[in-house]
Amino acid sequence: MRATTTTLILWLAATPAAPASAQKRPPEAEVLRQMAAGDPRSWEAGVVASLGVAAEKRSPALLTAMIGALEHSVRWHAGGGNGPIETGGHLAQALAATRDPRVLPALAWYAYNGPPATVIMVDFGHQAVPHLLAVAMSPDAPGDHARAALSVLAGIVVRHGPGKHGPELAEAAAFHLDGPPDHYLSSWTNPISPLLEAIALAGAIRTPELLERLEVIAASTPARIEEVTGKPYLGKWAPGCARAVLDRTEPPTASCDPAWWATYPERVR
Repeated sequence: MRATTTTLILWLAATPAAPASAQKRPPEAEVLRQMAAGDPRSWEAGVVASLGVAAEKRSPALLTAMIGALEHSVRWHAGGGNGPIETGGHLAQALAATRDPRVLPALAWYAYNGPPATVIMVDFGHQAVPHLLAVAMSPDAPGDHARAALSVLAGIVVRHGPGKHGPELAEAAAFHLDGPPDHYLSSWTNPISPLLEAIALAGAIRTPELLERLEVIAASTPARIEEVTGKPYLGKWAPGCARAVLDRTEPPTASCDPAWWATYPERVR
C-alpha cells in the first residue's frame, strides 16, 4: 500500500523513537533529488519532507522543486499513471497558499480538491483562465477535473468578467453542453459529466448561442435528458439548473451555480 502524508505520520507515531540524529529532516539537496526522481516512492518521500518545512522557511530552490513536483504529479495522472494522489492533493493545497502564479498550470488540475485552491484561482482571475481552459478542454481530464475547471471559470466570470477570453470560455461551455466525444474522459459515456458546471459557465457568459442551448435544456424533460446522457442525476438536475441560470434565480444545486466559487469566502465566514 502506498504511503500518504497521513499514513506516514501515523506510521512514524507508532515507531519506537530513533536517535535524535536519525530524526532530522533530510538535507535540502536530498529532498530536491527525491522530488525530481521518476519513481513514486522517492517523489512522495521528498514531497512529504518539503511539506514539513514552514512556508516562510522554504528556500527559492525548494519552492521551485515543489512546483515541479506538482507538475510531475499532473503528468502522472494525465497519462493514466498511478502516482500518489492524496499526497499530490496536499502539495497542491500547500502551493495554492503561496499564491505564486507559477503554480497555476498544475494547480488547475487540482481544482477538484476544492478550497483553498478553487478560491485562490478565482482571486487570480484572468491570469488563471488559460490554465483552467486547458483542463476543461483536455481529452485526458476526467469528469471531476473538467467539472471543477468549468465551475471555477464560471466564478471568475462572475467576479472579473470574461475579459479577452470570452470566445474561448463560450466554446468550452458549448463543448460540454453538447457533450464531448466519447474518447474524452469527461464525456457523457464516462461516470461523471461536467454538464451542470457547463450550464453554470454558460449562465455566466450568456452569449445568444449559449442562451439558446440553455433554453433547449430547460424545456427538456428529465426523461429526455437521461435518455441522451445515460445519467439519471443529470435528468434530475439539468432542466432546473438551466431554467434557474436563464431566469437568474437560485440554482437548485451548487454544481450549476455560476457564483459558487466567486462568493464562497463570504458564505463560509
